[in-house]
Amino acid sequence: MIGFVLGFIGVIILMGWKAVFATPAFVMAASAGLLAALTYAIAAPYIKHKLTGVSSLAVTVGSQLGAAVLLIPALPFTIPQQPITEGIVIAVLGLALLSTAFAYILYFRLIQNIGATKALTVTYLIPLFAMLWGALFLNEAITVSMILGCGLILLGTAIANGLFTKTSSDNTKQK
Repeated sequence: MIGFVLGFIGVIILMGWKAVFATPAFVMAASAGLLAALTYAIAAPYIKHKLTGVSSLAVTVGSQLGAAVLLIPALPFTIPQQPITEGIVIAVLGLALLSTAFAYILYFRLIQNIGATKALTVTYLIPLFAMLWGALFLNEAITVSMILGCGLILLGTAIANGLFTKTSSDNTKQK
């Protein structure tokens, strides 16, 4: 539990302490983020319990097709503001295949191999990588507090995954 709390505090520090204006758009975005976290928390144990033995590729395809069907009603409200270029299509395909499909295959395999709780700790790494990609591709500044937040995220993830606990064979050797 300590690892999850440290990771959560790390995410808050990484995000920063900027003033937030509770506009309708902000409330919708924050609600969507909280709903996403809730669905991750519900889905991981469900997948471990109900889909043991199903390949991670099959689970990924099913979840992505289900998500696509659920998003179809929003399609008329998401008209592009710019012409769709070849570069945009390549970027969307890259995100879909690498950042989503491949990542979910690995994530669902983790759930099956190490369990839902430990697999969920990888979600703490998402803001850390978002910060790194922002710095690398958008020249966004990395602050000291962001580095501190990353440290807490990594420490919390390590603790939650038992990297600092002694195994029973270590305890036996010390006696």
